[in-house]
Amino acid sequence: MTSLDIAFMTVLWNRILERFDKTSVKLQEKSLDLSVAVKLLKSLREYIGSIRNNFNDIEKVALSLSKVISKKYNTEKKRKIIRKLTPDEMIRNEEETNFSGQEKFRVETFIVIMDKLDICLLKRLEQYNDLDRKFGFLVYFKSMTEKEIVDMAKYLGKIYPDDLDCDIFPEEMIHFTKLVDEQDEEGKIKMLPALKCLQIIHDNKLNSVFPNVEVAYRLYLCLPVANCSAERAFSKLKRVKNELRSTMKNPRLNTLS
Repeated sequence: MTSLDIAFMTVLWNRILERFDKTSVKLQEKSLDLSVAVKLLKSLREYIGSIRNNFNDIEKVALSLSKVISKKYNTEKKRKIIRKLTPDEMIRNEEETNFSGQEKFRVETFIVIMDKLDICLLKRLEQYNDLDRKFGFLVYFKSMTEKEIVDMAKYLGKIYPDDLDCDIFPEEMIHFTKLVDEQDEEGKIKMLPALKCLQIIHDNKLNSVFPNVEVAYRLYLCLPVANCSAERAFSKLKRVKNELRSTMKNPRLNTLS
């Protein structure tokens, strides 16, 4: 436990996992808005980028954990191994790059971890960004021009032609933004949550006035925020009805459950 490598990784993973845990808990809330999820993941990715640039600061914290922690990395304590060239290998005029213990740990361990985390977050963000491009105007319309709102409404209408009327929906959306502006006389609101917008329609019984707008918000709010590919399946049938037990009847399935 006196190894600097272990102390460094302890500090690093404590910071990373604490932020990932808080974000993960928030992402699993039933009432979470998709736009908030996008912001959370983008900010988490930026946070990972800031840690990547703070190697020396993390090292200082690791050294301050205890007086018995070694000030050298494990690779600095090992004898340098010089590989003997075989006869069929070309003689190298230039020596191989030799990193110090600190630089070797930074390049081969620290940077690898941070880049892998960044790639994984980016992969997950791609799905959120795609949905945010389609539905984002429903939340950020306060900071958009009328032309931008109309264009995005037409785009969404083409994606869901069976649910939204492409000819009427853009005009409905403009009308709805004017209604919201009337309630925000001071103009302080820059972003209005989708659930709040839907509540405005329902509380004032405006379903018949904004039918397409209501459907658009319902579509948006029904989108699942969690997109983990490894989430546990809670289906009893999926657990017990496999290729070996495909002929189970209801009584036995009920007993197993």
